[in-house]
Amino acid sequence: MSIISAPSEFLYFDQIKEHDEIKEKIIDKINDLLQTDEVKENKPFKDCIFKTSFNKDKVNRFLLDDFIVKKLVWDPLDNLICKYNKLNFFKLSVSSTIITSCWFNAYENTNFQEIHEHKTKPFAIFNNVYTPSFSLVYILHDENLSNSTVFKYPTTDFIWNFIKGNNKIDTSKIKNIAEGTILIFPYTFQHFVTPVTKSRVSIAYNLASY
Repeated sequence: MSIISAPSEFLYFDQIKEHDEIKEKIIDKINDLLQTDEVKENKPFKDCIFKTSFNKDKVNRFLLDDFIVKKLVWDPLDNLICKYNKLNFFKLSVSSTIITSCWFNAYENTNFQEIHEHKTKPFAIFNNVYTPSFSLVYILHDENLSNSTVFKYPTTDFIWNFIKGNNKIDTSKIKNIAEGTILIFPYTFQHFVTPVTKSRVSIAYNLASY
């Protein structure tokens, strides 16, 4: 497992040991849903090309299966917080975290996603205010030679760019990020998906914490 730090942002990634079991459990379900009008006609992002179940809560219920959520969300999140707090003076302190949304994205040749972030508004549950905290992307299926996700640092500060050499994390340059990898990052961390040449399917979760 690895973690890359950035100013006010970070990218954590790890390989899911149960990947083969998870993929076998849900890939056929996703392929079937990709043929339905509800998914094919879903166009929530006007500036990119791919199929998605974003904002289709009923369609995405299978992604909340207890086993899947434990292996893709709660276990990796615990590992992230543990490792982050060992590396940083200012600790991540989370009392409670919930999943606010989940969906899948499917890309074919030339498909891509524009730069975006997963910003949402805080909300209250039983007098506790949950604030958007983390986003997760799981690479369920990828026939490409490298991953296509790029994260962009939120600063254009000259000194930082000079020291770092660039203002992004291009995961295609990281050989350990591939099919079966979970990515966790702050919900504000801007990212995009470069055009793919072969089939790629990812799953995303948004979390809120207090």
